[in-house]
Amino acid sequence: MGAGGIGFDVAEYITHEGKSTALDTSAFMKEWGVDMRIGCRGGVEGIKAEKPKNPREVYLLQRKSSKVGAGLGKTQAGFIGLHRNKNVKMING
Repeated sequence: MGAGGIGFDVAEYITHEGKSTALDTSAFMKEWGVDMRIGCRGGVEGIKAEKPKNPREVYLLQRKSSKVGAGLGKTQAGFIGLHRNKNVKMING
């Protein structure tokens, strides 16, 4: 699919399986690598994020040779890291 804003949104939607982590605080913190007990520096130092399962093989394709996602808005730019964690392939050029 295309690597524009809508493509990033759709990729986020189709790579989720089951209940959204946005609705489960504990799962959300594990996905982002945050220690809610604050047992480590800043609640994040040394904590590894748990990569969510991706039930599909997804490719984001961009005709331009610039970095994929470079033109995304601030609210969508966070999807780049999420997609990398879900092994979404981002191809430019």
